[in-house]
Amino acid sequence: MALFFSVLVVALFPWLTVASSDDEQLNIYGAPLQKCESETSSTAGSGSNGQCTFRSYDAGAHQVCVKALPGGFSSATGQGPWSDEFKSESWCICIWAYANYVTNKDPNDLPIKCDAISSYVLHSGFAEAHFKAGTSQFLEAVGLMCNTCKDQAATEAEGKALQDRCEALGVTVA
Repeated sequence: MALFFSVLVVALFPWLTVASSDDEQLNIYGAPLQKCESETSSTAGSGSNGQCTFRSYDAGAHQVCVKALPGGFSSATGQGPWSDEFKSESWCICIWAYANYVTNKDPNDLPIKCDAISSYVLHSGFAEAHFKAGTSQFLEAVGLMCNTCKDQAATEAEGKALQDRCEALGVTVA
């Protein structure tokens, strides 16, 4: 019975499965997840080993890699001023906080590094739950991410893999 339940949970909720520390996690292009770093910061805050990995215990889903936190980011998303001391540093932010910020502020103020964003971010049920926690404009937030990341795809195959994931969520990639 326990085996049946485990198989059922994995079939219905694939984002709940967790790669072990020895397994390689993938980014939103289906390629190996890269480190969340930028020209000004070589380690990502809130990440694991410099990556915005999926971790089942991370209720905030810190899987969106931001190249440089803007001033006032956390206050703008209702989290108080914690981010002020980390302005311009790379950071793994919550999916909901990304959605909240980009739909209420200038999305260009929150530069993302797409090859360092976990593939779980665009898994349908997981993505929908976490994006919707940040905004009622779920599709707008996903669309901004998808179109930004389409421009950052290193190959045509990566762009196509991303487009397929985005379209599965109901978002058209330009």
